[in-house]
Amino acid sequence: GLDTAASAPLDAKAESSLMKGVSISPEGGDTNPALYGLMAEMTWRSEKPDTGEWLKEYAKRRYGKENYERAKKEIDASWSTIHQTAYKEFVYQGPFQTLVCARPQIEGAMARVWGTNNKPYRTEEFFSVWENMLKAAEKMDTLTPQFEYDLVDVTRQVLADVSGEYYNKITSLYKAGDRDGVLLYADRMVKLCDDMDQILATNRSFLVGTRLAGARSRGVTEAEQDAFEKRERTFLGIWLEDTPGDKGLEDDCNRHLAG
Repeated sequence: GLDTAASAPLDAKAESSLMKGVSISPEGGDTNPALYGLMAEMTWRSEKPDTGEWLKEYAKRRYGKENYERAKKEIDASWSTIHQTAYKEFVYQGPFQTLVCARPQIEGAMARVWGTNNKPYRTEEFFSVWENMLKAAEKMDTLTPQFEYDLVDVTRQVLADVSGEYYNKITSLYKAGDRDGVLLYADRMVKLCDDMDQILATNRSFLVGTRLAGARSRGVTEAEQDAFEKRERTFLGIWLEDTPGDKGLEDDCNRHLAG
């Protein structure tokens, strides 16, 4: 979690005379900007920061001083809750996954092999983040692109968390033989996916097209552009291309994207 990112590099440095700095090799470096922002700072720090205070200063830089002062109460409350929920701890190889990305099955669905559906907080705990972000938006004069990104990201996370609740209901109702109940929650799950797609489509950072355009921009010739696009589609889709029989990394990306 965030607190680990603020302490682990310093702990490692204290235990080794050979450590010279901190490097990051992220598979998802275009997500979780707060986490990676703090981690990048740690190479320059000699003491662990107060993560609660760090988040306040981070929000001020990210949304602009005037915006922050206008909605300080709501912004601070939002990031405090994020700190105690989504950033509390990573229970299994990074962030927990969501059922929106899992292949449909009645029981035991997983978005990817190397992950977990068990998040370290209750779904309803995260609702206040979304509510406070909406209230903050009403108080701001001009929304920064960073705030707009975070608002979409928080909304996405709320829906993703609810998807897990719906899935658990589908499984329990199926075991109880409640056909109508299963169909009811299956319909809610489909509508939730539609809602998420509409929300994500409001921001370029969450569009498949943005990812594909970025991939093609890396190539010089048309053949190179096609190759980069194919690789990006593979990462976003099945992940594996050359070893289709290997299920260990199947659907390892499982991003929430529109398009």
